[in-house]
Amino acid sequence: YKHIAYNTCNYGIEHFPKYKRIGLLVNIKKEIKKKEIDINYNQVTKLGSNLKVKIKSSNISSLQLSVYRMNVSALDYYKFKEKQNDGIYPHRTLVEIRQIPIKHDPDFGKVVTLIDVKPRDYGIYDFCIEMKGNKYTNQRASGTFTVTDLAYITRLNTPKVETLYVLDRITGQPQMNVQVKVYNQKWIRSGYSLDLTNTVKTDKTGLCTYSTSLDNSNNLIFFARGKDIY
Repeated sequence: YKHIAYNTCNYGIEHFPKYKRIGLLVNIKKEIKKKEIDINYNQVTKLGSNLKVKIKSSNISSLQLSVYRMNVSALDYYKFKEKQNDGIYPHRTLVEIRQIPIKHDPDFGKVVTLIDVKPRDYGIYDFCIEMKGNKYTNQRASGTFTVTDLAYITRLNTPKVETLYVLDRITGQPQMNVQVKVYNQKWIRSGYSLDLTNTVKTDKTGLCTYSTSLDNSNNLIFFARGKDIY
């Protein structure tokens, strides 16, 4: 229907240039041809797996993907995002840039494009999808994802004692010798403070336990094994 509306507006503008509401037809054309980008993706992926990104775009023929690896620990990145939720972390390395061709839709509809991003190492990554040379934030889609082999589940079987299992993100196999650090997040005046409350390691069954308060909703958990720090 957008194609019909666009042609109708064109006909009206061309044949009735003195129409007193011709500005309305011009605005309808602009709205139909408006460029839009929207993305959907998982925020965590395992090393060696492709991160699948679903792009929905309108009136765009080509996009550019830029992927950056953050040069920062998971804890420091979290602190940065708490202070600047929409800010771009300044210390990052460009690891990939490529063009994404987009199929043409003559009816001005949403076009779905699927792409794979394959990170080369563990860590936190930012990515941006936009038209090459774009200067407008509303014509840009961006996101953050983490590359880790680890996942976890928790249980509070005993009052004030948390039971945590660390597993392989894909196979579900228990992961041993993973360092687990637990921080408690508290609001103090103008911001949050993070206090380290527990440091433990998982055993051969992927299990670790640590003391906690009955209200553990403010706990933040960080994992580390070798270069895999999540």
